[in-house]
Amino acid sequence: EKRDKVGWLREGIEDRDRFMAEVISAYLFNSTPGKGIFYVGSSHVRRDLRMKSYGRRLFSTGGMLSHKYPDRISCLTFHLLPHHWQDMNDFKIVERLFDENKKPFAIDTSDRALSHLLLKSDVDDEGVALAKAFHGYSVLNRDEDYTLCSLIPGFYDDEFAKKAWDELRSQGKLKHLPEQWKKWRRRTPTGKEFMKMLEEGLR
Repeated sequence: EKRDKVGWLREGIEDRDRFMAEVISAYLFNSTPGKGIFYVGSSHVRRDLRMKSYGRRLFSTGGMLSHKYPDRISCLTFHLLPHHWQDMNDFKIVERLFDENKKPFAIDTSDRALSHLLLKSDVDDEGVALAKAFHGYSVLNRDEDYTLCSLIPGFYDDEFAKKAWDELRSQGKLKHLPEQWKKWRRRTPTGKEFMKMLEEGLR
């Protein structure tokens, strides 16, 4: 198929993740024996992805390392917002477990009772089963326990806001802004306004 159709996704994910996997291998597996924790974005730690609408299998860093070093890698993800779940009932199961434990806890996805839970994916049409995507799922807090981001005053000046907005506009992302920010689709916010948006919208 044409590169502009699927190539950017295959190259963007595979090449970057292959490089990440090689770096981790060099540090952890190809030198002196040891243990380590590597913190990466959730799309990179997943073991198995399928290209949306094309059915092609992709391996992220977690998947590459899991296949290369079976039984030596654990791919874990942390609690995300409810929209991460394919079915809101799945999210409620996790919330109920949190309430029962009264403290942070982790799910081992080899537990069949929870392995079927589906996660939404930008890559996969059907969503990804928790056990297929990760070895474990760690719940740190419920969403209402999270606090707003701390932002450095003066960092988001007018020049920064304009640069960020120009980039979002060129990518066509302004049309996807939340409803409460609808007015910002028409004009670029000032640095002060941009900072206020971040304070209101980021958790």
